[in-house]
Amino acid sequence: MHPAAGHVADDVLALAAAVESASEHPIAKAVVRAATDRCLEVGAVDGFAAEAGVGASGRVRGQL
Repeated sequence: MHPAAGHVADDVLALAAAVESASEHPIAKAVVRAATDRCLEVGAVDGFAAEAGVGASGRVRGQL
């Protein structure tokens, strides 16, 4: 993973893992596993939505 300028890889991974934690997709499970393997805090997601072929979205700490 190469985050955009001004962002830290672990922070991006933790946010992605929070959203993906509500998903059943195998790649989502791998994202969550990567975050927990790094001992990152995976927050709760609100308003989770997944659309086949598009991806997942949700709010973590009030951010979309």
